[in-house]
Amino acid sequence: LSIRRQRQMCIRDRKQEGLYYINIPILGGILSSNLMLKIADIAEKYAWPELRLTPHQNLILVGIKEHLIQRVLDELRSIGLDINGSNLRWYTVACPSSFCGKVQEDTKRRALEVLEYLEKQLGEGLKKLAIRIYVSGCPNACARHPIADIGLQAVEVRVDNRAIQGYNLYLGGCLGSNPTVGRLLLKGLDAENLKKALEHIIRLYMERKRDSETFHEFCSRHSDEELRRLI
Repeated sequence: LSIRRQRQMCIRDRKQEGLYYINIPILGGILSSNLMLKIADIAEKYAWPELRLTPHQNLILVGIKEHLIQRVLDELRSIGLDINGSNLRWYTVACPSSFCGKVQEDTKRRALEVLEYLEKQLGEGLKKLAIRIYVSGCPNACARHPIADIGLQAVEVRVDNRAIQGYNLYLGGCLGSNPTVGRLLLKGLDAENLKKALEHIIRLYMERKRDSETFHEFCSRHSDEELRRLI
């Protein structure tokens, strides 16, 4: 990797000249004890012996000397943590539904399924985007889906007198200087239609966004009905 590409992933800590940190994407926050121990071993060998957490369910290795960056990246890749994926890998969050009795859906696995589908369908174009996808298992919004660019909330849907798992789709939420709650665009999408809807709206954003327009800004200049037609 070139040093320019490395610095997109490894940001110098200016308080300690010559040291870097690596933000490791943990997809949907899914982390086994075995994998955690392997990451801890890497930290003890090449960095400060500590790990830090991010609000997007990722881990950060800190205190890495510049000449060790490539070695750390290689070891992370060997345990299945490749840093070269799409930006969605750093910005996809899912609630801990497996430890909660409010919903039967495994939102973490669903988030991983959606992410892998989008990477397969949209390819390299996703690496240029910073879109936040937050997946909650119920209205309590533990994954903060109302403030995401794309918010997903698990719901029960009745089909032919039987219950299946579906998702409500929210678009355009954000924080910052102009905070906005995401708009509920579609209700009760099953898994396959959900993935296709996300692929379609992100693809259209990639094709039609104006200059550096964010996904939130793209959604804001369209009415609910216009967005539904786009999806």
